[in-house]
Amino acid sequence: MSLSIKVTNTVCQAGCEYCYEIPLRENGRGVRPFDLDAIMNEMEYEWKKTSLGQSGQIYLHGGEALTAGHEVVEKLLRKAYELSGSSSIQTYGYLIDDRYIKIFKKYKTSVGISIDGPYPLNELRKVPGQNTEEITKKVHENIKKLKDNGISVGMIVVLHKKNAVGDRLNRLKEWIIELRDKYGVDGGRLNMMVGIHPQAKKYELTPEEAKIAWTELAKLVLVEEDELHWQPFHDIVSNLLGLEQGTCTFNACQYYHAHTEPVIFSDGKTGTCLKTCGKDGHVYPRYLDYKWYDDSQKRFGLIRYDILPKIPQEDGGCKGCKYWRNCLGGCPSAGIDNDWRNKTRFCEALKGLFELVEKHLKRLMPNIVLSTDKEVTFLSKYGITGMQPKAFVYMDYDTAKRPSSWRREAKESKKENHMQIRVPIKGLNGDGCKQFTSPIEHLDGHIRHLDSNYHDLKGEL
Repeated sequence: MSLSIKVTNTVCQAGCEYCYEIPLRENGRGVRPFDLDAIMNEMEYEWKKTSLGQSGQIYLHGGEALTAGHEVVEKLLRKAYELSGSSSIQTYGYLIDDRYIKIFKKYKTSVGISIDGPYPLNELRKVPGQNTEEITKKVHENIKKLKDNGISVGMIVVLHKKNAVGDRLNRLKEWIIELRDKYGVDGGRLNMMVGIHPQAKKYELTPEEAKIAWTELAKLVLVEEDELHWQPFHDIVSNLLGLEQGTCTFNACQYYHAHTEPVIFSDGKTGTCLKTCGKDGHVYPRYLDYKWYDDSQKRFGLIRYDILPKIPQEDGGCKGCKYWRNCLGGCPSAGIDNDWRNKTRFCEALKGLFELVEKHLKRLMPNIVLSTDKEVTFLSKYGITGMQPKAFVYMDYDTAKRPSSWRREAKESKKENHMQIRVPIKGLNGDGCKQFTSPIEHLDGHIRHLDSNYHDLKGEL
């Protein structure tokens, strides 16, 4: 979970042609007054009074956060550092200078760079009045400076027709290797561009193009090269192993609440993830008047996850899909026809990824138990949390008489008590939980996380 501080709201010097905030800029809803004290007060409230303080992070976002200026950025990063022990920022990176680098070092700031590859792959990320090729070069120089100063750097790359089709896809793959070898950057996110605004739609990959791009990139990251840690590919491995749901796009998203990523605007007021604004650019306030374990969360968007499994796949639903629990229909902002209630229009691309990883895991370890297997059960209503039996149950001397990654007799020799003993635990607030969990799970708020260390269990047995 993350707390997104949109200190400049939608203000940005760049003019990326596919930006999902364009509708907000056009209708003026991205303009708000600035109140630094209100922002920091809300940061503290969200961190201390919600479950964010147990497992989340705080990061500055935009628009372009660096347009707020050195003094404002430093004050907000200092506040984030005081609350969480670290800080983060997402930026195009062309405004980074020596003063910002000193600030980042001081407050243990992880810097996310938004760039779509080398020029001309980055041509959609224009800065009006400036040469895009020169801007792209400047960003790369700043990446090198950040790494030379010991600052953690990750990338967010948006995949579209200008960088993920044909020869440009091949160049993108080469660049990912160059980032590792030349700049020391080994990971980030490779996200599909979602054409929310009409002008962006022409750059969105078709379902077929998206499947090819993601599959080729997954092979590069997971099979062909070492020391590459790009998402969503590693998330999918953990997801199939029943270890964690992964990125927010694979989780049950409360569309009108955005509990996994609340937003704080420049006036200190909160809202939902701005990808929910849609083509009309409507900002939804963040509602807090409900309890997780009752049915009132349905009105914030969770009803999507009760309905999609009942709609046939040919009619745009997820009924009978073996990967339903893994992706939960994908990000609502990418819903078919830009309707959050529908499954993602990149469904086939996601299926291709899960199929690829599933195939490789089963080939390497035929006895592996995956979250797509028919024999498994789950504690969670939505997703793969609390998978039983565990992924390596037939490869562990504690749970199999003759463990093996491939021998058939390993499955036949499983011990009767191979299932983890489930015990009731107390939640973080001291209340007893209605459900049960195994000794290798811990609670972060209402979210259950699998853990490899029994002693990390939060609560008393």
